[in-house]
Amino acid sequence: MRSPHIIVVGAGPGGSSAALTLARGGAHVHIIDKSDFPREKSCGDGLTRMSVKLLYRAGLLEMIKGAPEIHGVRIFMKQKGARDFEYPGDLEEPRYGMVMPRYQLDNILLQNAIKAGAHFEKGQVKRLLLDERGKVIGVELPCETGEKQIFADAVIIADGASSRLAYQLNLPRTPRNKLGFGLRGYYSGIEGLTELLEIYLPVLDSTQRYVLPSYGWVFPLRDGSANIGVGLIEKRGEDDVAKIMSRFTEQLRTSDKRFANMSMTGRAVGAPMRFDFQAERSFAPGAMLVGDAAGLISPFTGEGIGYAIESGAMAGETCLTMSKSAGQTWMEMSGYGQALGKKFQGYFEAGHESGKRYLLTYGVVRDTFDNERPLFHLLRQATMFPEGVGESFFDRLTCDLTEDVKENKAELRTDMLSVGNGLLDIMRKDWPFMAKAFTPEEITPGIPFRPSLFMLLSGYMFQPDRALLVQLGIALELGILAAICHNSVDAEREKANEDEVANRGNIFSVLVGDFLLSKSFETISSAGAGYLNHFSKFLARSSEGHLLEKQAAYSWEAPIPKYVEMLHEKYAGLFEACMQLGAVSAGASVQQAANCGRFGRHFSAAYHIIEDALSAKRPSNAVSMVARSDLKIGQFNLAQRLELQRGDGVSRNRLLSQIAEKRIESFPVKPENRNEARRIAMTELDLAEVFLNQFPNSAAKNALTSIYRRIQAQAADSRTDPAKQDTRP
Repeated sequence: MRSPHIIVVGAGPGGSSAALTLARGGAHVHIIDKSDFPREKSCGDGLTRMSVKLLYRAGLLEMIKGAPEIHGVRIFMKQKGARDFEYPGDLEEPRYGMVMPRYQLDNILLQNAIKAGAHFEKGQVKRLLLDERGKVIGVELPCETGEKQIFADAVIIADGASSRLAYQLNLPRTPRNKLGFGLRGYYSGIEGLTELLEIYLPVLDSTQRYVLPSYGWVFPLRDGSANIGVGLIEKRGEDDVAKIMSRFTEQLRTSDKRFANMSMTGRAVGAPMRFDFQAERSFAPGAMLVGDAAGLISPFTGEGIGYAIESGAMAGETCLTMSKSAGQTWMEMSGYGQALGKKFQGYFEAGHESGKRYLLTYGVVRDTFDNERPLFHLLRQATMFPEGVGESFFDRLTCDLTEDVKENKAELRTDMLSVGNGLLDIMRKDWPFMAKAFTPEEITPGIPFRPSLFMLLSGYMFQPDRALLVQLGIALELGILAAICHNSVDAEREKANEDEVANRGNIFSVLVGDFLLSKSFETISSAGAGYLNHFSKFLARSSEGHLLEKQAAYSWEAPIPKYVEMLHEKYAGLFEACMQLGAVSAGASVQQAANCGRFGRHFSAAYHIIEDALSAKRPSNAVSMVARSDLKIGQFNLAQRLELQRGDGVSRNRLLSQIAEKRIESFPVKPENRNEARRIAMTELDLAEVFLNQFPNSAAKNALTSIYRRIQAQAADSRTDPAKQDTRP
């Protein structure tokens, strides 16, 4: 079998990544670029953790080790202030991003591709060569004697946002005069820069008005220097990018003393940017687009290097895979488009509507910038810093339980991935930011802790119909996500009068929640009316529990057993519904299904009490941020209720007043009250164990028992030593 001959047009990160992958795979690779290397490039130079991780996997990280390391992002939001989002400390290596000028980075990537066997030629490709079927079969470029034609099995197009070759194939949706634009310069004399990338949303235009969609950036280099620039998602005719850049840098000088004495070194460099990625328009017969040419640029942060490296590698791998197929004609390249869609849709899906999407999402993010409800935490993660910055709200729920599942791992993993892919297919089209947050590769490390896991294990104990279990798992997780969205509505933040703009966060919560709930009902209805009835009952109980909690805001007097019962109702749609419906679908008896549900009921209450206790020990994580958000609206957890009920009247009234006036960020709880909450959680676990012991002996029961022991151990870890003073802020 002969090695494929592939032409790569463009030697930036995308093109060189494709060439490196192909050359290492044994292909004949011809890279063509109009420039000599090294060369300058308009770019922010920021390498997110995702980009560094890709370089690490390619064996290239050691070659850029001298570049400054980055440990997160600082977002400056108009009229809202700044927030820092740092890379979690428990990520796999590498745990950092970097900033490296493209002058250096691109040359390193290209030289490594050449070292691996690729051939580089300087030249300006004039046009693509097509056969009678419309398949790309090569390129044409000028030479000393006129025109030179080079033929190949396929062409990878990596020549940037304004790619003439992509437009020759009629692939981009955005006309050239509607492209976005980025302008950057290098500045020195800056004081106090940190190891954080800085993003400013939005920036001022030349008329001193805020323009949308737009953003500014400050990416720190060494010795008080930085790459500073602005980006417009869609450039209008009247937009003078140079003036916008000048106003942005002047604003930095006058509003932030760190930049008071900065000066530009060299000249500003600009380039167009495409934000119109659509998977189905990233390929043609015999050709594939990668990186900026495919529109793979973040509309919020301008990040494109990592997406270029990854899409280039994917294009190279597609060619290597195709070359192994007998009788390959190199006509059908849709496999590449499908792989891109699965990987990237949900963040770049908006196509030529990116500007409008930015306006919508920016409004929601701005109105909820300091709101830690789960939906808004997820929205910030998925839009503003999707490349791995900050801890996902769902990280805690998706810890790896592989060690707890000793048997049937392959089947369980397959079914869990099927549930995840089902969620993606439903959410991707209408609310794609959620699809980005739930990409299977990122949320399923081994066997993840998710509600659908308990449904599958419950069904596995009897006579499972795996396809039915997956369908029910998709429906239930959609319902749970809908509840998370609806529970993000904040009544206290609604507009105060008719002249005030309604809170976009609340509108967004209702829209997304209603969509997910309708899809949940649609999915479970197709499984049968009986399942719909079961699900409706659990949903009604869960809704009632949430309403009771909201109605009891700032109330602490209710007896503790009543509060625990409220937890049973509030979380009825979680483990209880999953366990009972899983058993019913697998032919369990009425008594067996009831036992499964009762196990889920007590397990769920214990789990959430323990989570509340553990969040106090790790105050920087997302779970504890949500707990603080609950506190701000007067929803007290078990330990806090115990503290209020057992405390003296003066201290209690002072604390309640501070909470009502939003003057408190944390709730100090005495060790004995935390331990009492832990004891109640252990009681709930003991009740769950009674029903666990009645499950039929099976590999699934063994897995559930192991998970149960894990949560039991966490309960022990949540215990506070009364002899030690509680010094939390």
